[in-house]
Amino acid sequence: MILIAGLGMVSPLGCGVETTWNRLLKGECGIRSLTTDDLKMHSFDRETQLYTYEQLSSKVAAVVPCGTKPHEFNEELWLNSKVYKKLPFVQFRVIVA
Repeated sequence: MILIAGLGMVSPLGCGVETTWNRLLKGECGIRSLTTDDLKMHSFDRETQLYTYEQLSSKVAAVVPCGTKPHEFNEELWLNSKVYKKLPFVQFRVIVA
């Protein structure tokens, strides 16, 4: 999924038009193997995380890089932690709206 709003951009290649465009020009790909961390189930116990991961029919995805680096999506800038914990799977939709 790629969400574009104005001149901003959030994609599996990074956040920001310049970052995404430069990675596209280099022929880079945002598709990779998933890890349990990608599920963002940190409030669940490890056993539940692993069980959920094992139930996935595919373990390959285009994941938006999250974090605090300039090219990463930092959900804390947009949503407080209380709201984020309730909306981890719709965070991009809420922010773009």
